[in-house]
Amino acid sequence: PDEGEAMDPYTEQIRFVLCPTVVVIIEGLMGLNQHKFEKALANVFPLLCALIECSDQKVRVLVTTLFLHKIGPALGIAPKMTNTAPPNV
Repeated sequence: PDEGEAMDPYTEQIRFVLCPTVVVIIEGLMGLNQHKFEKALANVFPLLCALIECSDQKVRVLVTTLFLHKIGPALGIAPKMTNTAPPNV
């Protein structure tokens, strides 16, 4: 919704129910070894891109971490961070 606009109550209920499931799925993707992750990447990449704008902060942080630590290496791009461990969410 636009700023100042109320969120549809059904949208809020759906978000409340689905966000924990999305978190578990992303955490599962993070747990895959790099080779298996790269095999699944073509199928999940568009869905991950859609989650970038998710209103749930935990989901956004996990997607960011996934891009840095799994997708970046799949593209041959290492994260430019001194701490290479994913952040605790």
